Amino acid sequence: MKSIQRRDFLKGTLAASAVGVAPFNILKAGPSPNSKLNIACIGVGSQGSGNADYLTRSNNVIALCDVDKAWHRQKIAGKKSLQNIKLWTDYRVMFDKIGKDIDAVLIATPEHSHYAISVYAIRNGKHVYCQKPLCHTVNEVRLLTEESKKHKNVVTQMGHQGHSGLSSAMLRDWGQAGSVGPIREVHAVCEILFWRDVTACITMTYLSDSIGAFVYFIER
Repeated sequence: MKSIQRRDFLKGTLAASAVGVAPFNILKAGPSPNSKLNIACIGVGSQGSGNADYLTRSNNVIALCDVDKAWHRQKIAGKKSLQNIKLWTDYRVMFDKIGKDIDAVLIATPEHSHYAISVYAIRNGKHVYCQKPLCHTVNEVRLLTEESKKHKNVVTQMGHQGHSGLSSAMLRDWGQAGSVGPIREVHAVCEILFWRDVTACITMTYLSDSIGAFVYFIER
């Protein structure tokens, strides 16, 4: 197991991708800033395949694990970086066989299995990046938090793209520095209307100015 500093782990999360399916360069750690970790990705469908693909840019993805082989193969079909990586269907078997080679895991399964997999990895001394929502119940979150505290050498983080990206950090800095003046109102827009049956037509206009702001207009 390579050593990892919490500050390096958190610093790495700021290397966010804006494509919606990639996490961030979450685990830049090891003996030197340029060292690579061996990562096993558990849950490699829509979100997980994008996560795994992104991680291959600066780390070694040595294993993929998903219970649904057909779904997995469909989702990695266009990702050259994920070809020829062994697919496991049971993370416990994967750990039994190659656990000694794994430094960290990315978990992007449905949330009802997040707790069990995260605890299993933590107890095996693996760093954990688990996609949101962290767990299925509030009690599981509390138990998982307590478990992580018992393992001081294991770094854990929940994947929250909106809060881990450089854009969020930049907006925070603007607000704290007073660069944009008093902030009285904030408008947040999601271009995917999960809660509606009607389809919204989204157009995006880029304002070419010093702050490079994006403005979204929704037309129905």
